[in-house]
Amino acid sequence: MTEVTCIGTMVPGKMEDRTGSVGYMMPNSEAKLIDEEENEVVGEGEPGELWVRGPQVMQGYWNNPDATKETKNENGWLRTGDVAIVKKGMLTIVDRRKELIKVNGLQVAPAELEATLLKNRVVADAAVVGVVVHGEEVPRAYVVLQGFAVGKTSEVDIQSWVADRVAKHKRLVGGVKFLEEIPKLASGKIVGKVVKEWAQKDALELEGKVRARM
Repeated sequence: MTEVTCIGTMVPGKMEDRTGSVGYMMPNSEAKLIDEEENEVVGEGEPGELWVRGPQVMQGYWNNPDATKETKNENGWLRTGDVAIVKKGMLTIVDRRKELIKVNGLQVAPAELEATLLKNRVVADAAVVGVVVHGEEVPRAYVVLQGFAVGKTSEVDIQSWVADRVAKHKRLVGGVKFLEEIPKLASGKIVGKVVKEWAQKDALELEGKVRARM
């Protein structure tokens, strides 16, 4: 990112890594993963916002002290906005902080659920977003089925399949909706704004289907 001015992590040369990790922190650089709700460092394998500190990190935004204060604290830690996990010292970016779904105070990364959905042989593509039902945010999935599964697989089938593979707070309580195509940019990135607009429109319908938590 621009605010780091060069690089903060790397996979060492001649090291083969197929995990999708962004590698280890550069020498003289530090990182920590922070749970936004608890403002505490998360444990290994748990998602948290990536904060970095090192000599390559910017001093601040030009003539914009307020923006600098929001991004970089007095101890030199830069909030990247990226949500990552760390395993055996290697960092993997799993989502952006602003995209996280907050379920009963717990963080759910849409990208993690999308990756889980894509492990199902009947799913060709998927997008997950948070939707507010009865005042609480829950995950909702928009799914493109493989041709052979159209008409043979139901939305409930997908919900149940995911529920068997994720923690309770990550279940698709907001439901599943089948589409012919997920909106994406030329780069392949999901157009989150469009998916969120769909979710907002679907929220009213969901209010009548999902019971409020007592």
